[in-house]
Amino acid sequence: MEWHANYTFRKSILEKAQYRELSDQGILFKPGNSGEQLISYSTISSVRLRFQPYNRYRHNNYCCTIKVGSRTFDILSTHHVDVAKFNDQAGAYTVFVQELVKKTRI
Repeated sequence: MEWHANYTFRKSILEKAQYRELSDQGILFKPGNSGEQLISYSTISSVRLRFQPYNRYRHNNYCCTIKVGSRTFDILSTHHVDVAKFNDQAGAYTVFVQELVKKTRI
């Protein structure tokens, strides 16, 4: 049986929502403006988690950066809702990042 976990976030008013899905084959990226891309876990060279407050509106913001070759992909723990309003998605974010780390085994 195929296993899946997904997570969606929006960085700012200027960007569309970003969709990430973990499957048995790899991590699927569905950026807001372009087609989807499946990246095999074996091609991921690093996964870095850091605290990253952007401004006074996003205090509890974490960023998980995935490195594949010379490219990087970010996954944020907050979701832009409206001008100066961000939802904290810590619960779903934590579960998603934990599963990503288990799958990559870096």
